[in-house]
Amino acid sequence: MTSVGIGGTNVHVVVQEAPERPARPDTPAHPLVLPLSARTETQLAALADRLARRLREADAPSLADTAHTLRTGRVAMPVRGYVVAAGAREAADKLTALAAGRRDSTTDPRGEAWLSGEEVTWPALDGDVRRVSLPAYPFAGESHGALTLRRPTAPEGATETPALPQPSPTPVPSPENELEATVAELVIEALDLNGAADLEQTYFEAGGDSLTAVHLAGRLRDELGIDVPIQLFLEPITLKDMTNRIVEMKQNGDTDGALDALLSEFEAES
Repeated sequence: MTSVGIGGTNVHVVVQEAPERPARPDTPAHPLVLPLSARTETQLAALADRLARRLREADAPSLADTAHTLRTGRVAMPVRGYVVAAGAREAADKLTALAAGRRDSTTDPRGEAWLSGEEVTWPALDGDVRRVSLPAYPFAGESHGALTLRRPTAPEGATETPALPQPSPTPVPSPENELEATVAELVIEALDLNGAADLEQTYFEAGGDSLTAVHLAGRLRDELGIDVPIQLFLEPITLKDMTNRIVEMKQNGDTDGALDALLSEFEAES
């Protein structure tokens, strides 16, 4: 197969049929830490619940693949939790408990470091592990504003006590802003940028290449459920504008099948 990268690099690859994968054990040799993180407690609970449901399905990924994906394929966010399990059923039960606000009684040193906000270097897992598709991040639902509280009317003739000023409600970030921030974090991490200020560069100015584009597109699909066409990385726009375009794709629902179409194009060229 011959291909040309988006940076103009010619690549020649000789491929053959992939060897058959050996059957994967249902349980690992020892308990594994499954780390989770989100922006809010509510979203962490929703994420834990979704993952628990996925691990109870008949075609659920192995626990080792699940742990590997959570450790290496997710952006670390401020609100964190973890469970320690030796099998999918145990992990699902503990994740359901975590979703209900009950912390796993089994502690782990790296898990505790994760909870405290540290950057954890997870140990390599035994065997052949790979990233798998897990439930997408649960963004906040529609905000309906703050509730209005009414003071009871004072009885006739009674002296009414002046109402104390109520504190302003804490603003809730809109799902759009939250999605934009998460996409930006993925872009910054994939391109190894210093921060949001570097998003004023184009993809190529930031050092992007074909492999990084495929990697980033895969993470956007697996973690956020967004299929981004690779052509977007070719456009002479800033990474900030690219982030906004990706958010718009998610909101408009017009990304379905984009990555599949790209793969089909690659196969046609081979």
